[in-house]
Amino acid sequence: MRFALAALALLAGGCASTPPATERAHNVVVIVIDDVGCDLIGAFERHARAQGRPAGTPATTPVIDRELAGQGLIFTQAWSAPACTPSRARLLTGLRSRNNGVGSVIKKDDDGRGEVNVGLSLACELLPQALRASPAHYASAAVGKWHLGDARTLEQHPHHPLGEPVGTWFGSYAGSMFNLSAPDESGRRAGYYNWEKTLSVDPARGFALPEEGAAPLVLPMRVPPAENYPTTDTTDDALALASTLPEPFLLYVSYNAAHAPVHALPPVAEAAFGSGFSDKLREMVSDLDRQIGRLLAGLDPSDTTVVLVGDNGTESRGLQPPFDAEQGKGTLYEAGCRVPVIVRSPLVPERLRGGACEALVEMNDLFATFVELAGGTNSAAVSADSRSLAPLLRGDVQAVRDHAYTELFHPNFEPGQPANVRRHAQAVRDERFKLLRFTTRDREGLKIEEELFDLEHRGADSDWFEQRNLLAAPPLAPDAADALARLRERLDREFPSLVR
Repeated sequence: MRFALAALALLAGGCASTPPATERAHNVVVIVIDDVGCDLIGAFERHARAQGRPAGTPATTPVIDRELAGQGLIFTQAWSAPACTPSRARLLTGLRSRNNGVGSVIKKDDDGRGEVNVGLSLACELLPQALRASPAHYASAAVGKWHLGDARTLEQHPHHPLGEPVGTWFGSYAGSMFNLSAPDESGRRAGYYNWEKTLSVDPARGFALPEEGAAPLVLPMRVPPAENYPTTDTTDDALALASTLPEPFLLYVSYNAAHAPVHALPPVAEAAFGSGFSDKLREMVSDLDRQIGRLLAGLDPSDTTVVLVGDNGTESRGLQPPFDAEQGKGTLYEAGCRVPVIVRSPLVPERLRGGACEALVEMNDLFATFVELAGGTNSAAVSADSRSLAPLLRGDVQAVRDHAYTELFHPNFEPGQPANVRRHAQAVRDERFKLLRFTTRDREGLKIEEELFDLEHRGADSDWFEQRNLLAAPPLAPDAADALARLRERLDREFPSLVR
């Protein structure tokens, strides 16, 4: 067994908590996939075609399609933030970006002007914290990409995924703290063949939580050997934890794939990398699918809820027609913020398995869902931002919200402190219409622009790819005019711009 696996097994054994004597709560496994939009997943592509949308070019994803979508429920109208850091913050806090302070991506280095975009505040309450406080007292661990702590915070709190004090958040962590970074001494470019791994473990002590002041273990990871490839490595770590964590447990598995740089898969040498971003991206997604299959094989479906979620849409270079390459990751158009969400759970009745749910969903709704599964339906940790999807999973209701909201803003800020936001992009939708608002502040003052789209599926006349901004061709039809007034009022009342 490789060192990282051995360390994680020791680490997991040291996080033991005693489950209650009552009926055992579900284990929860959250699988986050990076830059993999709905366009890349076969099950979502098939559903969209059945609705009349022109055909796209997904990757080959038989495991996700068969073992997750085929045995669970896909959510076809789920919104995240359209960038990785804020979407992860929404999932783990149950708060919209404006309430957790994280509205844009953080970087390992400053932005060239000496400004560091702050990451997730250590004052926030995270999902593992809420589940640990539930009647079932969940153990927890996180593996893979973190990307929630900014560089300055990590200097002071190098065990950021574990919270402050250490152990407040996850019980253990192993993976890449940002996007894949090269070890300082490597002299090679960073990527899937050369990266740096951080572990919150001291193998000499044999348990998870490090002593006060102890630094994480940092390992240089190179390929070959093939098992050091990040997608494989994350799966290996997740399997080790799934077999050793005391039940019930929360296991957060955040893959780096298929975030750039794209490349040929092992054992192809790095020098052999060539052109063809879109094709290589799809090969990486197919490899990710195989690794998810390995992970699922190590889980007991009878007592484990598995949720697969994309952090944002596909990068523009990976979008293929009929999708608009200018509306992918980083934008608030559907290809940028609508993400694959699949839930496979004992909670889903047989009659719903393999089906699709069209209800409006936000990434932050997963927080309340997991808290309810843990028996903490009245938990103070669940905010007004998060709606449990459990009634949808059981088929008890058709919807849990009548609108969905998402946003991007820069820079981030500490919750509860004054914000100095200069750019704010917002989107709000109901079942049919979607309003985009872009607010910026510069030397000339405030600038506000809006766009309105009709998302209703009406066969050949459907605006599947948001090519018809209704505000660009007045006058509006009565139903569109009513929707514009309604959505503007909601933005102004519930989500006023953070730009002042």
